[in-house]
Amino acid sequence: MVPGKSERDTNASEASTIVPASLDDSTKAVEKKKPRKLIDDEQRAVGRVSRRIWELYARAAGGAFYWTVFPLVLAIATLGPVFENGWLRLV
Repeated sequence: MVPGKSERDTNASEASTIVPASLDDSTKAVEKKKPRKLIDDEQRAVGRVSRRIWELYARAAGGAFYWTVFPLVLAIATLGPVFENGWLRLV
């Protein structure tokens, strides 16, 4: 008996592992079934991406605060060297 299993569980698992010594000809002639598809064929969408999807994407990528602050910081970082060179020319 296996620890942690009841005698009934042990007998059931032993019974399920018993393999007949010989197979009949009737079991050998099993018809082959068509295999099932694991992955469906892809379908292509036609048209445009809806506004709702764009809003969902923007919210998932940071929300309104992020998309307000990010362009401002990007603009300041990009224009910083331009203003620096302009200021140095004036001096």
